[in-house]
Amino acid sequence: MSEKEIKENDAQKLSSENAKKIVHDILTEIEHKSKKEIAHKIPIQIKEESKQDLENDIVRLQAEFENYRKRTIKEMEMRAEFGKMEFAKSQIQFLDEFENALAHFEGEAKKGICMLMDNFKKSLTSHGVREMKCIGQKYDPYMHEALIQQDSEKPEGTIISVVRKGYLFKDKILRHAQVIIAKKTEQKK
Repeated sequence: MSEKEIKENDAQKLSSENAKKIVHDILTEIEHKSKKEIAHKIPIQIKEESKQDLENDIVRLQAEFENYRKRTIKEMEMRAEFGKMEFAKSQIQFLDEFENALAHFEGEAKKGICMLMDNFKKSLTSHGVREMKCIGQKYDPYMHEALIQQDSEKPEGTIISVVRKGYLFKDKILRHAQVIIAKKTEQKK
C-alpha cells in the first residue's frame, strides 16, 4: 500500500469514527432531550394519576366509614333489643309465678294481687311484650309447642287448651306457648 492509500484509509477510518461519534452524540442528545421532555411530562402525569388515585381512595374511605357507622348503629340497636328481650323473658317467669300465687289468695288480698299483676302486665305491654292468643287458633309449630292431642269436636289441629302461655316481644317469639290440640274423635264401629 502506498502512502497515499494509507492516508486515504486513515481518513476514511477517521471519518467513519467521526461519523460514529457524531451519530452517537446526536442520538445521545435526542435521547437526552426526549428524557427531559418525558421527565417533565411523566411527573405531571404521575402527579395527576396520583391525585386521582388519592381522590378515589378518599371517596372509598368515606364510603367505608359511612357503612361502618351505619353497621355499628344497627348492631347497637340490635344489642339493645336483645337486652330488652332477655329482660322481658325474665319478667315473664315472674308473671307466671304471680299467676300461680293468685290461686292461693282470697278476698281483699286476691284483689290486691290482681291489681299488682294487671299493672305489671300493662308495664310489659308498654315495652312491647304481649300474650299470644292461642285458644281456637290453628296449631303453628313455629309459635306453639304441642304437648298432647285430645279427642275433640273441633277441627283437627285446633288449639283447645293452653298449658303455659306464650309471649311475643314486638314481632319475635319470646316464649312458645305450650298447648293441647284437637284431633278427630275416632268413631267406634
